[in-house]
Amino acid sequence: DSVECVVLDEFHYMNDIDRGTVWEEAVINSPDHIKLVALSATMQNSQQVKSWIEQVHGPCNLILSNNRPVPLRFGYCDRWGILPLFQGPKELRGRAFYRQQPVATELSIDEKSKQYYHPTKTTSTGFTVTKKMPKLRREHRINPEILSREAKKKREFLKQAKGDDAGALRRFKRQLTPPIGLVVRELRKYDLLPSIFFIFSRKGCEAAALDVVAHVDSLTTDKEKQEIANRLDSFEKRSPGVVNPERKWMVLEGVATHHAGLLPVWKTFIEELFQCGLLKVVFATETLAAGINMPARTTVISALSRRRGEGVAMLTASELRQMAGRAGRRGKDKVGFSILLKSRFRGAQDAYKLVRKSPEALKSKFAPTYGMVLNLLNNHNGDQAQKIVMKSFGSYLRTKKQEKRKQRTMDLINKANEIVKGVDKEEFLKYKKMRHVLKQERKALEYLKDQYLSEKREFISEMLEFAPLGTPVLIPAPSSERDMMDGDDDEDHPPQKYQINDDRTIPAIIVDDGVRTLPPYVVCLGKDNRFYILPDQQIRAVEFGAKAVDLLEQDAINILKGLRRPPWIAYSDVPAMYVERSTIPDKTKLYASKIPDLEDEAPPPEVVAQQHRYDKVKDTLESSPFHSLERKKAISKAFKFLKKQEEEEEEQRELDKQQDNARSSFLWNQFLNLTNILNKYGFVNGMDVSTELGVLGAGVKGDNELWVALVLLELDNLFWENGLEPHHLAAVVSAIVAYEPPPQSGEMPSPFQPSEESLKLIDHLASNVQAPLLVEQENYRVSIPVNLETYYMGLVEAWALGEDWLDLVEASSMQEGDLCNLLRRTLDVLRLCPRLPTLSKAFKRQARSATKMVGRYPITDTVTYELEAEELTNEDLAVQQDVDAENGNDKRADAMEDRPPSRAQLNATSQGKRRGQPANIVMGSFDEEENDVDEELEARLFSAAQLARSKIRSKEDMEEDEFFMDANDEFDDEEDEEENLFDIGDEDEDEDDAEFENESDTDKLIQMLASGNIENYPGKRSNANRKKSSPAREPTDVVQDLLDALGDQQEDADW
Repeated sequence: DSVECVVLDEFHYMNDIDRGTVWEEAVINSPDHIKLVALSATMQNSQQVKSWIEQVHGPCNLILSNNRPVPLRFGYCDRWGILPLFQGPKELRGRAFYRQQPVATELSIDEKSKQYYHPTKTTSTGFTVTKKMPKLRREHRINPEILSREAKKKREFLKQAKGDDAGALRRFKRQLTPPIGLVVRELRKYDLLPSIFFIFSRKGCEAAALDVVAHVDSLTTDKEKQEIANRLDSFEKRSPGVVNPERKWMVLEGVATHHAGLLPVWKTFIEELFQCGLLKVVFATETLAAGINMPARTTVISALSRRRGEGVAMLTASELRQMAGRAGRRGKDKVGFSILLKSRFRGAQDAYKLVRKSPEALKSKFAPTYGMVLNLLNNHNGDQAQKIVMKSFGSYLRTKKQEKRKQRTMDLINKANEIVKGVDKEEFLKYKKMRHVLKQERKALEYLKDQYLSEKREFISEMLEFAPLGTPVLIPAPSSERDMMDGDDDEDHPPQKYQINDDRTIPAIIVDDGVRTLPPYVVCLGKDNRFYILPDQQIRAVEFGAKAVDLLEQDAINILKGLRRPPWIAYSDVPAMYVERSTIPDKTKLYASKIPDLEDEAPPPEVVAQQHRYDKVKDTLESSPFHSLERKKAISKAFKFLKKQEEEEEEQRELDKQQDNARSSFLWNQFLNLTNILNKYGFVNGMDVSTELGVLGAGVKGDNELWVALVLLELDNLFWENGLEPHHLAAVVSAIVAYEPPPQSGEMPSPFQPSEESLKLIDHLASNVQAPLLVEQENYRVSIPVNLETYYMGLVEAWALGEDWLDLVEASSMQEGDLCNLLRRTLDVLRLCPRLPTLSKAFKRQARSATKMVGRYPITDTVTYELEAEELTNEDLAVQQDVDAENGNDKRADAMEDRPPSRAQLNATSQGKRRGQPANIVMGSFDEEENDVDEELEARLFSAAQLARSKIRSKEDMEEDEFFMDANDEFDDEEDEEENLFDIGDEDEDEDDAEFENESDTDKLIQMLASGNIENYPGKRSNANRKKSSPAREPTDVVQDLLDALGDQQEDADW
């Protein structure tokens, strides 16, 4: 209630696949009275985000601003120096571009993009089409000097290269990339320092920094060097063993690196130096572009593409703007500069397009997790949780898209109803069916005709081989008589090409069999005194016998003298007819008049019958009143569309009925899958988080909260069964938070291999916790990672045992920042343990001890990561003692709390569950009533036990160890008959069931153990609990009595 406002900076990180859900959860779960301020410089769909916030939180105002307090200019740098990327106004051309004086015509990137760049548009039907770009103003075009300079240098280079133009061109492209030293010298020349170089790899940052220091004169003055040296000395006193000599040398020269591989405390120091103006060049990865107050006069983007996953892709517009936006220090600079470097595969055109490109729209990355499920169900019921899940930005976008699609569908339905208004649906469907019948009849007719004509053409082709000149033939007529040649100048009028008419025919005689025109074309003289050039397959009939026209070969040659030979006929793929008027019409007319009339033979009966059927259906169709309608095609589409909509509506009704009228959602289904898994492990009961395990899971933080909670519970059980040292606990916790090592990582050196105890714990967790959880997640299609990485365990264990930081970093293949990040993630889980319910207090103290062992400098510091005071002391124990003393509680009665349930109890709890449920994991809540614990007595007993073990282990006689193990085995076999040594929870037991009846006896035991005088131990034990072959008291008996006092894993009694 005391929170009034929440500021969500860098709100565009809602697009991040790993962290994006945090922003959405903050908006969804914030109470209505809290004001939200979401800030972003790269958000295209800001109106959609505003509407979503209004829907899930409350009224929202959208404030847009395209003005930068410090104007930004873009430059381009290749091997020959820096030039403006845009042509720009006259006031910014030449050396004026580098001046710290803004001009009135300067516009921001966003303003230019909105005003001049419109690559696509959306039509009324919802389709996105390319839109013609308006003509850009001259100052917003790419600088032509860049292109002309590159073209000139290219010509000169290729001119000098003799031969091998392809190889020379490749060498030229490689040489275009400017060296980093040249870029720094150019920046210093034009007074563009300090600057930030964005390089997309850690090795690239380090190599570039060394190159600048080695090949560029010092960037700092003597006074600045002295100031840096003083600050370094002060930093080394505060942070000993952190400063690398190589980096110290670079910092004195005004150069530094900034990436995730560096220690956080060193990165903070670099940021302080840069903000004070003592550093001139910082080489950083893209992580510096967001969330850090480290502006510079100039930013340099070293490449326009970067590696993503298994490939390389261009930078996005949002990424470029985030990096370029670091340029321009408010109050120090009047103009900021962003320089894009030429790379081997990307040039000025790519840089120009990327700068002008609009930022990407925000998309939802909201995904349910175990922690989200537990926290929602802890505060809301199932229906309320569903409503909250459905409030995600992704659900909002899908809902809006569905509403838009639904509205468009309704508009189309109304339009379809308007088209079919007044049309009888049944009659129109009959007409449409008849059209389909006509189509089928036509196909059948065409098939029969093709079959008949194919056989006929084959027969005619065989006959034409023996046909002499003058043989009468029947040929098809041209499809059109227009533009027929009637002039006398044959040279000016070449043969005309016509389509063939299958209905009309012309009698003709053969005057050339292909010698002049090349087969398969022949030349015929028609009865109309024209020449027809056509393929032999188009001849309909051939007549032999008395009807032949006498035509000698010489006469035919004379007739064809004026006929031009069309050279394209032999190469034409399309059968066609060519018509040409005779150049000697008087002579050819004598032969044309002798051509007899021929008739084509009648088609076979089956073709005639099919023709009758087709004509009958066609007549019936044409008599329909719908046949004359011009919009019958639109009516048909409208009826088809309406029918499809009715079917889809029926399917949707059935689907809603099956889902109990609840709209299906991928996010809600994922939520239910996670809930089912949590139910199996007893963390929730249906949709209710009422168990202590549920509260435990809700308090855990991590990539997979259920996995972390199960591991902590299992480690708590193992702590009582076999013991668990703090450094082993830290090593195991690091395995569940570590990520997979890089492929090039070699084997860890032997001093930093994990211990056998830690590996046994890992094997146990892998078989009893990880494997069953993976099976359950696979069954429910949940893809949340279940990490158990052992590669770094030895490093964490060695660090917890006091290994020196520099030795640890030198021996491992990890960079300092990565190792520090791993140890901090380990600390995050260890620090949670004391605050979690259900875990035993003894285990929590072990976690507290592990926190102290791991939380050493430089993992913790006073700037970036600091432990709380209570985590470094035992104040919680002192407070408990004061409370007990004030309340007068009996320490003996409240000495120990209940232990976690034993393995047998857990197995018994799991019986009755469905088959396949993990049996060795905590399944239900703890119903036993916890007792208050005497913290001081428990601590003294533990100290005595450790001292006794060390004294016994120091002896060389190994028979004592064998005796100790036998005593433990015998004790386990007779656990049903033995009684605890100290049964202080029940004062009604017989005196023989306890070794000591008051606190003084306990103190006596502790004093004797602490002094090492264990031979005179007066403790009493029954004969059933002693080995028969040991008449005298042995040191192992003392330890066994002490173990009895501390409790056993198989018993569930009060201590």
